[in-house]
Amino acid sequence: AAIAAMQAEDYETAAVYFDKSIDADYDGPMSVLRVNYCYQQLKTDNSKVEANLKKGFEKYPENKDVLMTLIQYYLTTQQNEAALIYLNEAIAKDAENPQLYFARGCLNEKIDVASAIADYETALSKKPDLFNALYNIAVVYYNQGVEKVGEANNERDQKKYEAMMKEANSIFEKSLPYMEKAADNADNVDNKKQCLETVKNIYYRLGQYDKSQEAADKIHAL
Repeated sequence: AAIAAMQAEDYETAAVYFDKSIDADYDGPMSVLRVNYCYQQLKTDNSKVEANLKKGFEKYPENKDVLMTLIQYYLTTQQNEAALIYLNEAIAKDAENPQLYFARGCLNEKIDVASAIADYETALSKKPDLFNALYNIAVVYYNQGVEKVGEANNERDQKKYEAMMKEANSIFEKSLPYMEKAADNADNVDNKKQCLETVKNIYYRLGQYDKSQEAADKIHAL
């Protein structure tokens, strides 16, 4: 009945019958995900979406699809603490999955940057060519460098200014290898250009003008 209703695009009726299927333990995890799909089509209130996914996780805690859909829901609705709880649960079940560490790294950027960097590093230890992790960790360091330059520019003492600029450059040097590798592993031209543009800027900041020009030439060649 639920399948027939869904095929007829009667998503409200379909959701009701899929929910009954969950209660009857019939095709359980798929029924949870189908209810979620129906709710998406109906633009159902978030409280009902969350209740369905939590119910699915409680009944089928080992099902990765239900768990990941619940995590994505919390990320989309910016419920960071709840997302972190379930991400930790997912990592405990699938500790070799680099995408989970990447997702937690993105979340931790809003909470604890050091933990975010550690998560990105762990993701890269599982999959060294993971573009998103390479790019994000490079951006974290790059932004820290820019922030340090801003602090230096507000410093009137010349010696302190020079020390702060030296610190900023050391942070840019941390960003550089990750951004270069991200450029090498970019999955499309736009991403590659964006990475190379940052590489060009870092080399320019470091006074390595030849390498900055090499990056610029690579951009023009794309």
